[in-house]
Amino acid sequence: MLIFGDKKKVEELTKDFPLYSNNVSEEKTKTTGESIKVPTETISSECTIESAENLAEKYLTDTRTHCQQVWKIMRYFAQQLWEDEERRYIAWLLHDIDWDVIWKNPEEHLWDKFLEIVSEISMDDELISDIRSHYEEKWVPVDTTLRKYLISVDELSWFLYAYSLLRPTQFEGMARKWIKKRLKDKAFARGVDRDHVQYCEKYLDIPLQEFALQVVEAMKNI
Repeated sequence: MLIFGDKKKVEELTKDFPLYSNNVSEEKTKTTGESIKVPTETISSECTIESAENLAEKYLTDTRTHCQQVWKIMRYFAQQLWEDEERRYIAWLLHDIDWDVIWKNPEEHLWDKFLEIVSEISMDDELISDIRSHYEEKWVPVDTTLRKYLISVDELSWFLYAYSLLRPTQFEGMARKWIKKRLKDKAFARGVDRDHVQYCEKYLDIPLQEFALQVVEAMKNI
């Protein structure tokens, strides 16, 4: 059971922050010598919400909570900003679908294993590009509203989730000044890249403190 306010416990639960930490995957693979056993059964070839959820159930372990949170946060924004929401939900839910399978190795993220996984539901090129765009512009430019929100929400949601674990009321009543204070505390959720947390200012032209409260509002209903 999590005791709210237990910083040591929070750090343990969030030890894999950020998603793209360079300190995790390769060393772990070398020391264990293990490979992940992936089920071989085939998921529906049609790219639907149902098949995407089945894919998430099949491949996501440690990262499942994060992907589900990003999915629901993005749905919150989608309902206010654009249409064709259901199709986009697939991209949001599966944006890190390969992360646990590749042992959180940033060099392999969204490459061959990712393409192999999403081929099970015949994901089209546009959705693949939407997903790849959130990985620091390495493959696809962040040039649409959807992509700008995804890259802005991704790391910030990790940070706010970690902070909520310290609070008995979780997201309820989470104030701007306390978010700012936690961000300045480099010992807290130290794996979270503070530059990435501020992507909303770069891509959306929304001040971090303002956008953080919008994300908090979305996370209240998760």
